[in-house]
Amino acid sequence: MASGNAYRALDAWPDLPAVPRLVLVTMALVARDNPTDEYDAAHYFGGAEFLQQKVWGRVDASAARQLEKAITTLVRQGALIRRVKGAPGRRAEYDLVLDRPKHPTETVVEHPTKKEQTPDRNGRSHPTETVGPRGTREIEKKEEMDNAALVTTSPAPVDNSANPEIDEMDTGQRNQLLIARHGVRVHTVLAEHAAQHPDCDDPVRHLLATPTPTLRVIPGGAA
Repeated sequence: MASGNAYRALDAWPDLPAVPRLVLVTMALVARDNPTDEYDAAHYFGGAEFLQQKVWGRVDASAARQLEKAITTLVRQGALIRRVKGAPGRRAEYDLVLDRPKHPTETVVEHPTKKEQTPDRNGRSHPTETVGPRGTREIEKKEEMDNAALVTTSPAPVDNSANPEIDEMDTGQRNQLLIARHGVRVHTVLAEHAAQHPDCDDPVRHLLATPTPTLRVIPGGAA
């Protein structure tokens, strides 16, 4: 089933950026889900306009550029394989990689400490221990850096506190302020927010309430 392909895409590629991951799941929902003599299962041939409409809600040059960037990311990461290159009058076609290759896990061989005989000033030998290989500490340091990166990139919590300047605005004023703040990236920002906060009831308010040095609220709804 198509929903099965979507779940497999989510499970296989949890570390993709939000927008490319959303594009991949959208492709999986409508991809061919049964193998043929020519193609394996999960083959997408639905075209670019369908993806622009479903992911960005419009078909225009801006959505086309963002889709091209997302497709490039998916191909480079190995989540897509381009089978047919798009051309005027011909849609591009892709195989979705839903069974991600497993990379061998890095293991550390424990080396026993080496006993050496160190003579003292009286000529008698005593066993001493030498420090093991540095590889273990280097791997631990890398894991610490990876964990720190996860902490710094985690999404900000939803701000439900009162904010009179924003709460007094109507929907149109909020949307105008959000567009003024993010420009052509507003749809990407909304898509990323939806991926990070699927339970948020008011994404526009949350994005406006998030502190940023570029946000300026001027009386009358202009920004």
